[in-house]
Amino acid sequence: MLNDLQEHLDKILSTYSEGKYYDLVVESKKKYFELTGLTNEEDDNYEVRMRCFNDWFIMHYPIEGEDTALSLYLKNNEIDEEIKNALENFRYSIFEFAGKSLGGKLVVKDLLLDKKIIFSSDSSVIPVFKGDIFIGRIIQIGEDFLLMAGTCLLPKEGRSLIKKQVKKVRKKAEPENEYSFLLQLENLKTRWKRFGHVDASKIFIFES
Repeated sequence: MLNDLQEHLDKILSTYSEGKYYDLVVESKKKYFELTGLTNEEDDNYEVRMRCFNDWFIMHYPIEGEDTALSLYLKNNEIDEEIKNALENFRYSIFEFAGKSLGGKLVVKDLLLDKKIIFSSDSSVIPVFKGDIFIGRIIQIGEDFLLMAGTCLLPKEGRSLIKKQVKKVRKKAEPENEYSFLLQLENLKTRWKRFGHVDASKIFIFES
């Protein structure tokens, strides 16, 4: 099922990023990088940021009225109900990689929900090290989980400040506030990378 899920994600991106939607992609890319910080093809993390943009574009950006590429795809195609429900209920959050369970399964903690996620598939890959925190999107299908390709790794230097703010955001439990917070974190990560000589405490500053 994980392979089927990934195939649908790839198809959504290819379907809604060409033809009559091409200009929308250009427009949305400008919007995304305004929100999260500018980049160019010479940046060493350009490909990583483009994967983050692709995920944001298909899952969040409205391309027809309030419909995203994801919602249009689900409306216009006959899809297995389990896969459809999985896609509709994707989780966008900040996560911490907790390493492996006693059974050897990869474990991630959703910091905004304060909840552990165990990846049961042996083929699952988390492209970070134990203790790293990152922004991404996870989709549950049955008893397993898929981490989408666009992950934004946050600096260890800002970890304590970020986790402190996460607790405040979690306490409010407001989806729109969480969404804005996650985009803000991406923006601050971009700023930190650009001004790497500046202490993280001077970059990761949040309003209370």
